[in-house]
Amino acid sequence: MLEIAIQQLQVSEQEILDNFIDNLKSPVTKHSYQKHIEYYLTFCQMTKLSELLAITEPDRQIRRYIKSLQERNLSTRSINTMLYAIFHFYIYNDVILNTRKIISYVGQPTLKQEDRPYTHDEIKKILDVSDLRMKVIIGLMYSAGLRIGAIADLKLRHLQKIEMCYKVTVYEGSKEMYYSFCTPECASFIQNYLEYRSTNGEQLTENSYLIRNQFDINDLEQIRNKSKGIQTGTLKVMLNTLLRKAGLRTVDRITPHKRKEVAMAHGMRKLFCTQLVKAKLQTEYRWFLEGHKMKGNDESYVKIEDDINEMFQQYKLAINNLTVSDEYRLKEQVKSLLVNKSRIDELEENLKKLESEYKKLKK
Repeated sequence: MLEIAIQQLQVSEQEILDNFIDNLKSPVTKHSYQKHIEYYLTFCQMTKLSELLAITEPDRQIRRYIKSLQERNLSTRSINTMLYAIFHFYIYNDVILNTRKIISYVGQPTLKQEDRPYTHDEIKKILDVSDLRMKVIIGLMYSAGLRIGAIADLKLRHLQKIEMCYKVTVYEGSKEMYYSFCTPECASFIQNYLEYRSTNGEQLTENSYLIRNQFDINDLEQIRNKSKGIQTGTLKVMLNTLLRKAGLRTVDRITPHKRKEVAMAHGMRKLFCTQLVKAKLQTEYRWFLEGHKMKGNDESYVKIEDDINEMFQQYKLAINNLTVSDEYRLKEQVKSLLVNKSRIDELEENLKKLESEYKKLKK
């Protein structure tokens, strides 16, 4: 066993990481698994992946990890998610584990703890203390339903203007790719943020990151030549700081891992999904806008994602529900009233023509 461990230590860190990550297709899964392995490394008081492979009794060490997670009152579902990442790491680096036995230590499933979506008032509080960049991030989560992990990889080519909104291509080039839209309110955040960057000297291209690192407006070299994207972990730290600034989160030193009433990032996606239901979108379109697959074998036969116009018409039903600012909501209501008035005027005009033709026929 020791000889095997020594041989594994000789394998490069990059090769170990590649074995672990390369066969994962989804960017979200890659990020999630890497995060969980980092947590496990911290528990083991290690810094290198090769050190994990050198553990002589990995099964026993994982069981200790399970016990530590249970002491933090994590749900069985959360613990299992963490374990799948660890299993994947070991299996794809040729270490055999007794996974069935390990999982048995997790115990019976715990009752599901319900959390709620953010309210419109809470989103408004967050936006009120946000800078231009954070308004874009928040807007994409609550009005387009994007997971925070999807935002980091967005580039300008993934946005396409449609009327006063944007169509957003999510997870481009992956099996999980789908389309969503953002509201005129969110579109204004994006336009203001991009205008701020270009006004200060950044040369934007289709391959520019939508969300870039902060820059000093007096440093043109930094603005033009040192633009780079932001990691998902950094976005989460930024969001957590913003929630505390808005008064929606406090520092809990006694039970820091206790589940919150509203999930930090996912609560915004929950708001998005809830409002799509309240706006009575057709179920299949709602699924697709949420990035979900169709049920059964419909996925193989029904290609609603090809009809972008119809998808957008469906999304428009929810724009008012997904708008936070009273100003934008009133604009949408006025716009809707004008459309309805135009239709009524058209119907009245058609009715007059029919009455005129009917009178002619009577003569």
